[in-house]
Amino acid sequence: MKIIIFMLIIFFSLHSLEARIAIVIGKNSTHTINKNDIKKIFIGEKQNWANGNKVIVVTQYNTITGKSFSKHYLNIEVYKLLLIWEKLVLSGQINRQIKCKDDDDVKQEVNKHKDRVGYIDASKVDGSVKVLLYIN
Repeated sequence: MKIIIFMLIIFFSLHSLEARIAIVIGKNSTHTINKNDIKKIFIGEKQNWANGNKVIVVTQYNTITGKSFSKHYLNIEVYKLLLIWEKLVLSGQINRQIKCKDDDDVKQEVNKHKDRVGYIDASKVDGSVKVLLYIN
């Protein structure tokens, strides 16, 4: 019985590490986007907003949120995603991502320019950002 309880505790603890994620832009940005385009933006396949402006990607891969976003939403391991981006940057096809240390840093960065987009733990959403999409 103790083993079953222990296994359930571990299962629910690991499950809780997979955070609900919010795709965010600055509070004054007017961009809209669909779920399919979000994936394309974060793997470097879509580089422009509908108005033609360059998308500026804000990431936080070294966090639980970043790892969960990469693995469960983009379906790619972080190291592979970084290799894809490095290749695109070195070939001149795309600008470097803005790398952040946490959710608060992402919120600050997306507000610095109207064409920036990032992701944060959904529980960290506040009035400083606009949510484009929630991801489970």
